[in-house]
Amino acid sequence: MADLDIQVSKMKKNFLLCFLLFCFIFSYSQRTYNEEKVNYLQNIFLADKYFENEDFAKSRDLYLLCLNINPEDAFINYRLAAIYLHFNELHLSKKYIDNCLNICDTNKWYLLLAGNIYSFCGDITKSEEVFNKLILYYPNEINYYYNLVNLYIKYRYYKKAINILSNQEYTQPLSKEIFDKTNNLSNEFDIKLNEIKNDINKNIISE
Repeated sequence: MADLDIQVSKMKKNFLLCFLLFCFIFSYSQRTYNEEKVNYLQNIFLADKYFENEDFAKSRDLYLLCLNINPEDAFINYRLAAIYLHFNELHLSKKYIDNCLNICDTNKWYLLLAGNIYSFCGDITKSEEVFNKLILYYPNEINYYYNLVNLYIKYRYYKKAINILSNQEYTQPLSKEIFDKTNNLSNEFDIKLNEIKNDINKNIISE
């Protein structure tokens, strides 16, 4: 009976020691997590500040630190893509905008940057896909049609550009009311259409 009491007493002591050790480890890990979170938020704040002040090198370094902690942050990937585009490091710019769109592919600012990056990289197919997605999500944003038109002009796909400006490429034509409401953009479309037709007379049409 005495031996049993001794064993029970030892078990209680071991349990208490284990419990205290667990509490210590948990408390330490929480404190470490909280410190990392504070550092992460501080670095994000500073990175944003440097970015707005166009100190892109410092901004890049801080965003990279933040990305190591939270690689699934679409905004950080977006900012890094923009920074590397500024530095003309297109392969890195493309890498981070790809990461960004894999996380979130509905944000118009992410898509707009992506379309331009792909265009600069010569990836016409991906650029076209992104600009079409922008038009699908925001059909009343006229500038997104212009982005696609300018892409086609850049790579000499003149017929495709005319199809968009003539509203032949989409099942639902653009409403003239949309154009008339904002600075006579319908007239601007007509001017753009005539410019492209004149270019076609001077250049070989590529398909």
